[in-house]
Amino acid sequence: MMEFQQALVLLKALQNTGCAFMIFGSFAKLLRGQTSVANDIDILVQPDTVNRVLQWLQDQGFTISAWDTIVTLPVDLKVSLTATDTRYYFRARRYDTHETYLQIDVLYQLAHDKWETLFERSMDVHGLRVMLADLVN
Repeated sequence: MMEFQQALVLLKALQNTGCAFMIFGSFAKLLRGQTSVANDIDILVQPDTVNRVLQWLQDQGFTISAWDTIVTLPVDLKVSLTATDTRYYFRARRYDTHETYLQIDVLYQLAHDKWETLFERSMDVHGLRVMLADLVN
């Protein structure tokens, strides 16, 4: 089970690193008031910040994996693309007290123009960029 306030604090701290990201999926819906349940956080980052985001998450106690295999940082995205059969994400998971955990799926998009389009379709919620709909596909 994920704790909402803890997730917000973590996302704002990540934002303070200067790495741009957008939230989508069930946590975005939760932030927009469309659902009351989110089991993980999905974020979209640009490829040039993937390693910075993953390193920051690892420094915060997260284990980084790709398809249930622990990842050694920094990752070579070209190799990762081949290894993951063009599935563009890494998973960061940290267990905390009382059986709570935070899980963040870090998706990276290769086309810069798509990032710009998605960013234009996002909104500010609690000081974070949130996609208006799940447009990542």
